[in-house]
Amino acid sequence: MVDSRDAAAVNASLPPDAPIRVVRTEHAGLGVYATRKIRPGETVLVERPLVLTVSRSAEHHVCARCLASISARPLRCEGCARCHYCSERCRAAHAHGKLECAARAADSDAADVGDLVDQAVALLAMRRDAGVVETLPGVRCDYASYRGRLDRIARTKATGEAIRRATKAALRAVPEAARVPPAELFDVLNRHQCNVYGVLGAGNADVALASFVGAFHLFNHSCCPNLVFDCVPREIGDDGPPRFALVALTAIEEGAELCHCYAPSAAGPSVRRAYLRQHHGFECTCARCGCDDPADELDFEERLERARCPLPGCGTGLSYQLAGGRRRCVQCGGTWDDELSSGEESDG
Repeated sequence: MVDSRDAAAVNASLPPDAPIRVVRTEHAGLGVYATRKIRPGETVLVERPLVLTVSRSAEHHVCARCLASISARPLRCEGCARCHYCSERCRAAHAHGKLECAARAADSDAADVGDLVDQAVALLAMRRDAGVVETLPGVRCDYASYRGRLDRIARTKATGEAIRRATKAALRAVPEAARVPPAELFDVLNRHQCNVYGVLGAGNADVALASFVGAFHLFNHSCCPNLVFDCVPREIGDDGPPRFALVALTAIEEGAELCHCYAPSAAGPSVRRAYLRQHHGFECTCARCGCDDPADELDFEERLERARCPLPGCGTGLSYQLAGGRRRCVQCGGTWDDELSSGEESDG
């Protein structure tokens, strides 16, 4: 976890209208708390990822820059032939340097950890090229400052072999001048994987991996969250990579801790706990996992199911309220009238 001395610096870097503050918690290092009442559907924070890579399973039909679905014939990167784009504008604006391009063009013998390899290569490219990303307005981060934050995150123990294979594959894929000692990259990836958000699409399909270091990484976990990660990118505007939002799933009282769910929210207790142990290295003790009565677990499930997307082809994403009595799915991006129960999207 990040040291408590950093809380003041993080708070100073937050947008002035963000209804949150970072404080030391008794149970999980730093945490994020509401500074006022927050309405359901209200955007709590918008942040740009330090590294954004399209999942290998989606790279032929998802734009590598804006993550839009590509229905027409995609434009292909002429270097690696793996990155695809929805428009010439996205192809020209994508920060896809020669190092990443060459690495993506090379075959990898670690296909099952390929998405993590792509994240590692992007980090190595950032280091070599002295790249800097503005994660929050006025907050700029490079490879060294990211490592500094990761150094204070407790590493997990369950994914060592996969991390080792990703480390070897990434270092083989880049030229010698861009390499770091294997132990350094292993350490970065071992902590990095605790700090990555999966961007999901309709049908719970993997779309991309996004790693954050502005403030998103400080929100703690709950299996019955009051926040949800909005997988639909926000308007870019400045030709940079897209931004993402954390949005209030429920009404949140002033002083309440803000949490989102790291695990598959629809899964049962044993599946969630196993996922959290494997990917994040902790035993969940949230209210949902700590309930002894099966009826209480059912109550938590029903609360989440009421927010689940009913639209055809999705049915997995959580949704939040919009103005005018509508809801919006954070995965497929569809909207519907809250009172509808037919599962069909309404007009408008």
